[in-house]
Amino acid sequence: SSDLKKLSVVFILLCFVSSATIAASATTTANSKQQSIPTFSFSDLRQLGSTSRDGDDIVTVNTKHSDRRDEFIETLSTTGLLAVRLDGNSSDNINDLEGYDYNRDRRIALDGLCTCVDHPEFLSLDQTNELHISKSATKRTSVGTATVGLNHPLPLPEGLIQTCSEEVVNAMEGLRDVVASVSKEFVLALDKVLLGGNDEDKYHKSSSPTAILRDDVRGKSYRSITDIVSAANHLEHFNVYTLKEEDGEEETQSSDVAWDWHTDAGLFLVFVPAWNCNENHNSNNVDDSFYYRDGRDGTPIRAEFDGGRTAIVMLGQGAQDWLNLPTTKHKTQTLLKATTHSVRWSVKENSLDR
Repeated sequence: SSDLKKLSVVFILLCFVSSATIAASATTTANSKQQSIPTFSFSDLRQLGSTSRDGDDIVTVNTKHSDRRDEFIETLSTTGLLAVRLDGNSSDNINDLEGYDYNRDRRIALDGLCTCVDHPEFLSLDQTNELHISKSATKRTSVGTATVGLNHPLPLPEGLIQTCSEEVVNAMEGLRDVVASVSKEFVLALDKVLLGGNDEDKYHKSSSPTAILRDDVRGKSYRSITDIVSAANHLEHFNVYTLKEEDGEEETQSSDVAWDWHTDAGLFLVFVPAWNCNENHNSNNVDDSFYYRDGRDGTPIRAEFDGGRTAIVMLGQGAQDWLNLPTTKHKTQTLLKATTHSVRWSVKENSLDR
């Protein structure tokens, strides 16, 4: 007999070089605490992206967003992990997302992937992949695509509609669109908060008088994070993690581990909270699979995500190590901290009834 568990999740990786994973030491999560991560509305990001420099200080629109700016910087320099709320009230004026049902698309896309990765033709499609994770009973099945620069998404693989249904593929495209909107606003907020920004042309003007990144291979230099992201190809992955434990099989690591502690390469990721394939698809399906380390003392923490309302932004190793960012008299720590994280199977999961 066997016990089968599944977890569906989408990752959009914003990076300047090819994606990679950087391993970290494994530890137990048995005594970890749980905590909601700092959450910013879509409107908050836009306000942060609208700050301007006056001498050595950043001036914001009002006290509320000044406080949010301080929290934004503190979050990125300690854990590198924040949530962006996508269903703000009418005062948020979120034109990009007006009328968009993010919770519906998350449910349809991720719950649909739980099933369609088992379609006999799925792994024959371009841009699909199956990986058996080393020293684990976890298998990761993926379908990928990419976006060139900020505004040129490449298509999902041909034949995906036939294997997953038109409804599922349309929902996947909806998630890609909303995550792209979050990515753009997050990049602008980084440039404005860290570099001062430039309001004249928000997607093209450089922000720093000196290069924050040099690419010796291509002979190019970049003066803002927007410049870097605009020149890069960004990987987009929809992943399904499957755990299959056979009776009598010796476990090579803790049975709750789907993907052990690591940081990701690239500047940052934006991802949709995972969907538990074993739960009723009409339930709230709260993601309790994601763990991260507090960058100040290494404490493992289980993140509390509001999956139906938020997208998650997570910094990669590139943000911490590549960028020549300005220092301030108020900070001695790194401005941007790569998030050390792991994915764990829920202790409440039941076997998949198939």
